[in-house]
Amino acid sequence: MAMNVVGLVTSEVGVGFSRDLPPVTECIGAATVLPLLGGMGDTPLVEAKFEGKRGALFVSPQYGKFLVRNVSDDFWFVNDGAVSAIGIDQQREPAEWTHVERLQLGKLELHDLRALVVDRHFPAHVDGLPIVGIIGREFLTDYGLIELIDIPHKKLALFRWDHDRCGSSSRLLGPDAHVANLYDDGGVEGMIAGKHLRIHFNPDLDRNMFPLTGIAKLGLTAKALKERPQVMLDFAGKNHGFLSEKVPVSVAGFDLAPQDFLVVENIERVSLGYRFFLTRTVIFDFGYRTFATVDANERDSLPPTKHLHFDSYNIVDIGVQESTGALPAPDQRK
Repeated sequence: MAMNVVGLVTSEVGVGFSRDLPPVTECIGAATVLPLLGGMGDTPLVEAKFEGKRGALFVSPQYGKFLVRNVSDDFWFVNDGAVSAIGIDQQREPAEWTHVERLQLGKLELHDLRALVVDRHFPAHVDGLPIVGIIGREFLTDYGLIELIDIPHKKLALFRWDHDRCGSSSRLLGPDAHVANLYDDGGVEGMIAGKHLRIHFNPDLDRNMFPLTGIAKLGLTAKALKERPQVMLDFAGKNHGFLSEKVPVSVAGFDLAPQDFLVVENIERVSLGYRFFLTRTVIFDFGYRTFATVDANERDSLPPTKHLHFDSYNIVDIGVQESTGALPAPDQRK
């Protein structure tokens, strides 16, 4: 196709649309396709240029803001005022508003971006590039961009779509795509253990997460949960939790293989982690509230993991042996 957006379009007819719609090659504008950096299990990372200086950015629809950090004298962001940021475990951390005058992502050049400066200790470099921050949902919405994460083919696409002429952007994935309404917070309706729940997607997590306060929806009691393997996760603060049994999960109208979850305190969202993305191409169209995904029939081989995550956590205590394969060994960095 003309813009070579991942090259995964299996049909120009698309899901639920008639043949008189324009072909997808005429529907895409302002597209850029970026190779993913890192390796197996790493959060998606892409190269970016800040005022011409090369760096790297994580990508995850779980985060609302565009977050950056002061990396060096070359990547030191102006302070536009203090504010508090809330981490994934609902812990507050100091932050500062800032602005980025010019950001380049492949062929896209964006100006006057608002961002938050946070003090995080995620890995410093990938392929010799300083890791500067993470792209969130508001970044995409503000600039009318659709995000396509394609870990099986080691690519990320950012593009605009002519919805008025072409219908849903899910057409890009062809007739086999699974499509769902997407909420502003990045979630879709799904089912876990037979219960209707809002499910989110976070490739920054290498394990699925479930709020401890919602254990009844997993069919668990507090007593039964205490018999499960225990974990202590170290995000912004210490968070106690348990490993659930595998339970049925469906999302966007299709069933996943049974999934287990880390059931953790101070977590508010049900999130499917990196493994969901490992075998699928996924579109997040926040402007038109569309989520779409399709299984990848063929996959590129991924390099070994470099343990690159924005919201790194430690499993600092576990109640299961490494030989079970259920959890990593104690104190293993995620």
